[in-house]
Amino acid sequence: MPRIDYVRYDDASPEIRDALDESAYADAEERHLFYEMLANVPSVFDRRVEYFGKLMGGGAVPKREKELAYLTVALVTETRFVAATHAKYLVDNHDVLPETITALSGGDYSGLSDREQAVVSFTRAAVHDPDGVEDEKLAALRTAGYDDGDIVELLLLTCEAQTATTIATVTGMALSDRGETEPAYLPEEFAL
Repeated sequence: MPRIDYVRYDDASPEIRDALDESAYADAEERHLFYEMLANVPSVFDRRVEYFGKLMGGGAVPKREKELAYLTVALVTETRFVAATHAKYLVDNHDVLPETITALSGGDYSGLSDREQAVVSFTRAAVHDPDGVEDEKLAALRTAGYDDGDIVELLLLTCEAQTATTIATVTGMALSDRGETEPAYLPEEFAL
């Protein structure tokens, strides 16, 4: 169980339920536990849901690449809840093979396109050491078709994912809180 209680959909105020119904992942699963955690802060909840919905569902960067970046942050920070959730989204909704997730979790990018490898490599570097992001990482993104706006969009998503991993870790969130298990293709240890 988490260290801070979830605000379950049935117990939430009408405003929180409306925002949950509009969340970025409302159609991907019954309810997203992360939003039920964030619902503890109703004063900013609807704006947070709206912002993340636009960040994840809008913009120029394809959603599959955003999910790969999100998974990368989770793997680098070793946040199992977020890794499991976004690995599932990639497999279920973005045609990423389970064995590609397993390989990526171990640091093997070979199952990804060159563009996706550039995204993962850049995101990994930005999370490990933002001061140490080399020009070559930016050049690889530009070679892959990213412009400055796309790179900033990817950075915004990376920062959002780091916020999520911190909240999930500190609060002790787990898929088992909803009776779910991690996907079998997610290894016990991450080496990204």
